[in-house]
Amino acid sequence: MTRNWSKRSDEDGSAAMIEAVKFWNEPNNKSHWDLELDPEWRLYAQLVRSAAQAVKAERPDVLRVLGGISPIDPAFMVRVQELEATADLDAVAVHGFPLDWNLWSIHDWGEKIAEIEAVTRLPVWVTEVGVSSFGAEEVQEFGLRRSAELLCGRVDRIHWYSLYDLPRAWEATTRHREFFDAARKAPEFDYLLGGSGWDDVDLPSNVTRLGHVPTRGHNAFNCSAHMVLNINRDSMARFGFSPPTRVFEAAGAGACLMTDAWDGIEMFLEPGREVLIADSAEQVNQHLRAIGPVLARQIGERARARMLREHTYAHRAVQLESLLEARLRAAA
Repeated sequence: MTRNWSKRSDEDGSAAMIEAVKFWNEPNNKSHWDLELDPEWRLYAQLVRSAAQAVKAERPDVLRVLGGISPIDPAFMVRVQELEATADLDAVAVHGFPLDWNLWSIHDWGEKIAEIEAVTRLPVWVTEVGVSSFGAEEVQEFGLRRSAELLCGRVDRIHWYSLYDLPRAWEATTRHREFFDAARKAPEFDYLLGGSGWDDVDLPSNVTRLGHVPTRGHNAFNCSAHMVLNINRDSMARFGFSPPTRVFEAAGAGACLMTDAWDGIEMFLEPGREVLIADSAEQVNQHLRAIGPVLARQIGERARARMLREHTYAHRAVQLESLLEARLRAAA
């Protein structure tokens, strides 16, 4: 995927469009890497070695960086170095959000960097650091200033991680209560709820809480149900045009997928033919009662065919290269 990305820097001395590639994101975070499938990170190390060698062979001038680790754990760094994951890398990266996610003080940034420097020969980059304004804008301002004081000049690269906070008029919730309403109104159906964070929620009696579903279990989960229901967060539904990964996973597994309504769904799947749209509890149950096993299987098969035809990683790689090459041509 690095072909021609930095070509102009060789030809005319201009800045490269892509100057570094980071391999994976937070590989030591169980929400980003399946530790049940790869508990000792052997597969991850193999991935990094292979990818780094491929990038080096194609574009040796593009810097290669170990995916930003979170938590900042020197033991993990030692482990991946034992597996030779860093043999062809130029730097390692860390992520830190001490005022939002991490259980350490923002004043400890220097110590955290030193812990990693003590176990690796490579430069340490901070590829994600940020502070939310959710509590108060003054907190974010303090966090930005203090992070800059502690990190500028201490590490070679600093990337401030910024997400636009929700406007105060928007309710920071998901629309999962629609799912619970559907279950309460259709006691003849049994529902499965996958994912963490529902332990303290009073569920209807016909909803079974499964808890965390590991990556290796996603296909089995998606294939075992009569239908799979996707419900986007309010913010995602408002903006549209960006379906979550689980939409592609379910459709790719041949599941009969039902999703809430949002702008742009027709760009990915054809409503009524490859995906079912439901924007209320009543519509969820209408689909459940109207769609039998044969039609559900047909919808799932059409969705899977669409995924394989248009929405694989290979398709996205080709699209990305095309966009980047067009940008290079326009700037030439």
